[in-house]
Amino acid sequence: MATFQIDDTEIQIEPSERSGSQTIRIQATSLGKVLAQTLAPDIGEPQDDFYLLSHDANVDERVCELVDVLVSMRYSHPRLMQISFRLPGGE
Repeated sequence: MATFQIDDTEIQIEPSERSGSQTIRIQATSLGKVLAQTLAPDIGEPQDDFYLLSHDANVDERVCELVDVLVSMRYSHPRLMQISFRLPGGE
């Protein structure tokens, strides 16, 4: 399982060995709820403090669109928005 962190929100990518599909687990924080609803508008209630999203074609399309928008914002307005890349182990 891959784990990522945005502020106080943990995001996990959990592969299924049986089906080969993935589940995206987003911690049920205020930020997590917004992110989950952005990726899957019909998301239900959290289970064990995580929203569970099946990584299907619709979710994948929304992830790609979100990344494209953020990158476009960065390049369109370099003085207004600064995105720095942090590599694991870096300072």
